[in-house]
Amino acid sequence: MTESSSETLAALAVAPIDDSDVGAVVALWQACDLTRPWNDPHADIALARRSPNATILVGRQDGRIIATGRPTPPQFRCGD
Repeated sequence: MTESSSETLAALAVAPIDDSDVGAVVALWQACDLTRPWNDPHADIALARRSPNATILVGRQDGRIIATGRPTPPQFRCGD
């Protein structure tokens, strides 16, 4: 999109995952072919939420989850 475009993008609201988000997040990951049969996405989400050094963020646009992310703690980053 260019500056001259008349289309307006809605703001992306980002927040930590909530219990009510898990189903939609798993569905999004499946739609994007990010899940594997041997790796339960529900268990991955639960593990991240239990960990003091991890979380999963969801991005909402117009109330719908359209993105997820998992921030990496500084001690696990390369090149910092």
